[in-house]
Amino acid sequence: VVAVAAATVARSAHAQDMPDFADDRERAMVLLDEASQLLPGAGKGNNAGKERLAESYAQLGGYDQAKLALATIVEAERAVGQCKVAAAMAERDDIDTCQAMLDEVGDRPAVLEMPFNKVDYKELAYIQLIAAKLRAGDPAGASALMDRVTTPDNRHKARRTFLLGAAKNGQIDVAVQSVERIGDPFTEAELRCDLINICIDNGDLVRAVQIYN
Repeated sequence: VVAVAAATVARSAHAQDMPDFADDRERAMVLLDEASQLLPGAGKGNNAGKERLAESYAQLGGYDQAKLALATIVEAERAVGQCKVAAAMAERDDIDTCQAMLDEVGDRPAVLEMPFNKVDYKELAYIQLIAAKLRAGDPAGASALMDRVTTPDNRHKARRTFLLGAAKNGQIDVAVQSVERIGDPFTEAELRCDLINICIDNGDLVRAVQIYN
């Protein structure tokens, strides 16, 4: 949001003359609307800019505007942007909207190739959705999504997100049971330490000692 809005302010002749707004969100939305006018039209490239715009709208809760921004990207190249929007909606705890966007993506890949690695934005969106379901008190729903994340690094992130999310939301038993099923002693030890620290932060020293043993 900051990057897009700053670029708009710098390039807008009347940005400094804008009226007062009720809150920062309203001002940011207006700036994003202006930023949208600076990007190429439908099917004319600059997917990265359009994806960032859509993601920024979503971060502010502007899902309809995010979809309009995504619509300017060729459909065959839209999956990465859709997954970024889905992740942003999950961070806002809008589980249904996130899931709807991921359903639109379907089986299409949403992978961005880098010189030395690649980023799977669909898996990252599912990790955010797992966290959102845990915050909503739905550990079973969160657990059901774990199989959507398969690459090793993201799998570790998803497992850690699930365990720590469950623990922070008072579902310590669910977290402990999951740790015990991991099978990798090094990963198990690392996550046990995380759970112990959460128990200590919550003042539950008895449970911390139980997990340690």
